[in-house]
Amino acid sequence: MPVLSVYLLFNLFLFIMSGYLFVRTTPDLMKKQEYFIFRIFILVFCFYTIANSLWTMQEYDIISLPGWLFNLVCLLSLTAVLSNAMCFFKFAMIYFGYSDKKNNLFEYIPYAIMVILLIISYFNGMVYSISDNKNIVNGPIYIMIPIVSFIYFIIILISSLVKFVRTKSPQSRKNYITILFLVIFLISWIIIDSYLQGVTIIPMAIFSVILVLFTTFQQSSINTDALTQMNNRRKAIEYLTSQLSSVNNDSPLYLYLCDINSFKAINDNFGHLEGDNALIILSNAIKEVVGESVGFAARYGGDEFVIAVRNPGSNYDKDEIIRNIEKLIKDECKKENKPYDITISAGCKICTDPKISVEEYLNEVDALLYEVKKELYK
Repeated sequence: MPVLSVYLLFNLFLFIMSGYLFVRTTPDLMKKQEYFIFRIFILVFCFYTIANSLWTMQEYDIISLPGWLFNLVCLLSLTAVLSNAMCFFKFAMIYFGYSDKKNNLFEYIPYAIMVILLIISYFNGMVYSISDNKNIVNGPIYIMIPIVSFIYFIIILISSLVKFVRTKSPQSRKNYITILFLVIFLISWIIIDSYLQGVTIIPMAIFSVILVLFTTFQQSSINTDALTQMNNRRKAIEYLTSQLSSVNNDSPLYLYLCDINSFKAINDNFGHLEGDNALIILSNAIKEVVGESVGFAARYGGDEFVIAVRNPGSNYDKDEIIRNIEKLIKDECKKENKPYDITISAGCKICTDPKISVEEYLNEVDALLYEVKKELYK
């Protein structure tokens, strides 16, 4: 009984801490879709801690629920277990960029089938049943719950490995490997739980996943833009401060500031979500081109992006990098059949004086961008 009391208190602790994480999860921590599904993940887990605690208290005769109500608690608890697996899967797929409207239905099929079977099991005991002494008894297809969960986990595992190998961003690689280890941790924990007698350790495992995801994205948000997964303004200032202090005529830094032409029109005519998609298309093009040029790039704010290339060589064409970005943007818009064109303007300043501050250089390149804009809209 003392062990049981500790377990129930621990569940209460997990519930309270999850509520705290729910409040602390803000839109600037991650992308909008990630933010939405992550908060659902936390809410589902909170619901699970309640159902699991009621289940445990009933099994150990702390409370006495009517048979129909205990059956419903078991149904909701098992559904919550599946829902937690589904939320983790959906969050990972959104973060990996693999989830879109075309494959939404396919993603939900295994989950939907199991939820339907659980509801049916309330009446016929296919997945689980309640014995006369109010203990839960595994049904003939109970094994399908961990199997469906494992299917989702294996997809996350494979996807995280693929993204880890393909990405060039150190921060993204760190996040992908974190998700990979979380999947391995969950699978191991579920296997261990199946051999334990008495109370389940699954709530602690799920909460650990939520907590690690929260702390990972919180740390990333310090220097990473949530929408584009690029370096943010803070990281840009930090980078430029370190680089501009050592520039000279033989080792210049090419500083660019670019933005989307008529970006407001995209937002006004197609909505802010489409505007976000335009920013993502531009950011992906910048990351690919600048990565190849061994440079630095960051989202400076709104639709403005900073690009810096240090000491590229005497034959460097300062306009080539912008042309390459525009080509990738054009190809992507054509591929996605966008109802609008994305074009960009850019100002470029060759920085050679270490005595000039970061703010002064940025103001100068911003003025150059403004001049380009004036010529464009004449």
